[in-house]
Amino acid sequence: MALIEWNADLSVGVGEIDEQHKKLIGLINSLNDAMASGKGKDILKGILDGMVNYTSMHFKTEEKYMDEFQYGETFHHKTEHKNFVKKRWNS
Repeated sequence: MALIEWNADLSVGVGEIDEQHKKLIGLINSLNDAMASGKGKDILKGILDGMVNYTSMHFKTEEKYMDEFQYGETFHHKTEHKNFVKKRWNS
C-alpha cells in the first residue's frame, strides 16, 4: 500500500517538476513497501542512494524554472535546497 498517493493537490502545474515529484514519491513508496514486508534492510542503501541522486537532479531542475519564471521565493527555496543537502551530508 502506498504511503503517499499522488493527487492534483500535489501538482505545481509544471509537467517536468510534477513528473519528478511522482518519481520521488515512487521511491518513498518503494522503501515503505520494502519495510512493510520486512525487506527494508535489503534495499535501503539502493533506494536512499537513488533518492539522493535523483533529488540533486530535481533541485537543479526546480532552480532552473524558478530562475526562468522569476519565482518570488527563489532565494528562500534555494536556501532550503542547500540546507537539505548540507543536512544530508552532515548527518
